[in-house]
Amino acid sequence: MKAILLWFEGLPLSATTAIVAGLSAVLALTYVPIRSSGVKWWLALLSPFGIAACVYRVPVWMGADPSKYSSWALLFITIWGGVGAIAAALAIFACGAITRSARK
Repeated sequence: MKAILLWFEGLPLSATTAIVAGLSAVLALTYVPIRSSGVKWWLALLSPFGIAACVYRVPVWMGADPSKYSSWALLFITIWGGVGAIAAALAIFACGAITRSARK
């Protein structure tokens, strides 16, 4: 467990951002069948912030000192959530475009 914690804490910002963006895009694909576009877009734009919060707290869940993480939480969760929301929006938009072009 300690080795995984050290590996995760050693990841650069770009890698953790890519993890959140990838998870957000994949999760957004599960929202495509939802008929209500409002619900679909709200889920796609808000769920990345939940993913970002979870990714940010993984080291604490694995035994790291929680006091190290509370001061930077807002900054990291906002950045990761924003990038994840963009990735999710692109996934929803791309699937919608593909679906519309297939109907023609």
